[in-house]
Amino acid sequence: MNTRMLRKTHLGILMVVLVFSSVARAGPLNVVEAAKKAVVDVGKVGETASKGKKGPVFVFEEYHTSRVGQLQIAIMLLRLYELYGVKTIGLEGAIQSTKPLNGQWFHTAGGPTAKPFREDVAVRMVAEGEISAAEFMTLLFSDVETYGIELQAEYDVKLEVKGSPQIRYLIAIAEKSLTQADIRRINELIIL
Repeated sequence: MNTRMLRKTHLGILMVVLVFSSVARAGPLNVVEAAKKAVVDVGKVGETASKGKKGPVFVFEEYHTSRVGQLQIAIMLLRLYELYGVKTIGLEGAIQSTKPLNGQWFHTAGGPTAKPFREDVAVRMVAEGEISAAEFMTLLFSDVETYGIELQAEYDVKLEVKGSPQIRYLIAIAEKSLTQADIRRINELIIL
């Protein structure tokens, strides 16, 4: 896939977190050089470090709801894949599993002649916010593995808020802009 398709649609700056690692190439990777090449015209390198024994890790910071940010990350991931053979992605927001996300269904959809159409669909899906840049890479390349990095236990939390000070505080803030009818309705809900 040619990264020019994505370069045409980039704008903005990246902020928050997606983790990416594992290079399939001979010899040590110059992390600083790779990071600089990956971000040209779509991002910036905040910090680099060449420590550790597990291989390089690239962290992309972005707003999860930013379509532009996801397109920019997709461009950087494509560059790292094409230039350095980076093929393992850790995806924030996906639950940890021993198995990567499965994009096999997409790799063969429509047969071999449909490849350009599948690529166009994947670009559209990331551009419209339907998938993340990591999922985009999984759909395009059968040798890319994307793993969730979130712990299930951190999502299995019960929120106990009935009568809590936090709720009373939020209601006090909201009351300043509510009508009397709105306040009565909120009070009815609290009593339930």
